[in-house]
Amino acid sequence: MQGQTKPNIVARMNQPSANPSGRAYVHGYGLSAFDKMDLGKPCLLLANREVITNKRIFNALDHYQRVCSNTYELDHENFGDPATNGRTHRFKFIIGIVWGNDEGDKMIDAFGYKLTPTWPGNPEIYNWTFKNGVLIPEPSQKPSGLKNITCGDGIIIIGEEEKHRRKCRALYDYTGHPPDIEGLKLLADVTSC
Repeated sequence: MQGQTKPNIVARMNQPSANPSGRAYVHGYGLSAFDKMDLGKPCLLLANREVITNKRIFNALDHYQRVCSNTYELDHENFGDPATNGRTHRFKFIIGIVWGNDEGDKMIDAFGYKLTPTWPGNPEIYNWTFKNGVLIPEPSQKPSGLKNITCGDGIIIIGEEEKHRRKCRALYDYTGHPPDIEGLKLLADVTSC
């Protein structure tokens, strides 16, 4: 018996104008975590009069925008340092996978890219996870040292993103044009302002 081969990704948001730029992917698993959002007025602004009609997907992308706009400056070298609060402008690009767990928590697996001086190079990629908008501690703070970085679908997305990045002429070309990923059946594919 053959299992599911296509990633269960239902939406993508491209953020070419953000600082740093990025892309968010919404996984179809656990979308019920995004049924209710008690955050007040949505902060998600879309370009070109794009509209997201699925409330769960809109809420998931709005949650991503809120969380990552407050934490986009995470610094891999000073992570958790109270003097810097772990913040600088180190990452040039961030990819997020947004999903909900079985307990109804809103999760984000984030991947920050520290680019090399020459394009496309071989960037260092850092990972961190948010649970309900709060950064989960690094594995060094856990007894086992183990950390769940993302699911198999997330790894497929990260791999396809990296293959696409290496084909682009420069960062602006990459950030402005998301990859065509085989098998994705997106209910929403939008660009934020």
